[in-house]
Amino acid sequence: MGKGFNIPNIVNASLTDLLHDALESLQPPHPIRITALLNDAVATLLSHAFIRPMTRMGLICGTGTNATCLCPTEYLSNEKYQHEPGARAWDEFVLVNTEWSMFGAGLLPVTEYDSIVDRECGMPGFQPFEMMVSGRYIGEIVRLVCLDGLENGAWSFTSPPQGWNTKWALHTATCSMIESYCL
Repeated sequence: MGKGFNIPNIVNASLTDLLHDALESLQPPHPIRITALLNDAVATLLSHAFIRPMTRMGLICGTGTNATCLCPTEYLSNEKYQHEPGARAWDEFVLVNTEWSMFGAGLLPVTEYDSIVDRECGMPGFQPFEMMVSGRYIGEIVRLVCLDGLENGAWSFTSPPQGWNTKWALHTATCSMIESYCL
């Protein structure tokens, strides 16, 4: 829910119940029953493992970032996973959703541009790694770097492109398109 959602009335609610209620409110009611909800990184790993059973990691590199990996249960505490000796073969491993977007606070080097984006994102300090590497934020970081370069005379032009004085005006997709032409 770190992508700018603000839905206070669903805090602590069961997502399964909310989905069932929505399906039942359709006219006619939809007969679907929700039995599992998957995080995007978990679903990525599972969908690829269905085709290639040796798959060991699901990686999301898009608007946000996350990873899920196959982890031997022996590395998990009983608090996280109760592993009993002689368990079934599929109990030897478990999928771990790393939520690595949360990683990095106080550990990764932070530029002044990272600090500006963090301060102005609406949720300062939340998902520091994601803020530094994912598609939702890269365009804004590039815009800030370019404006700083303009202010310090690094460019041959003297004013920013139209609209660039507006926060979030440069989309990461535009940066990706420009980068693809530079290869």
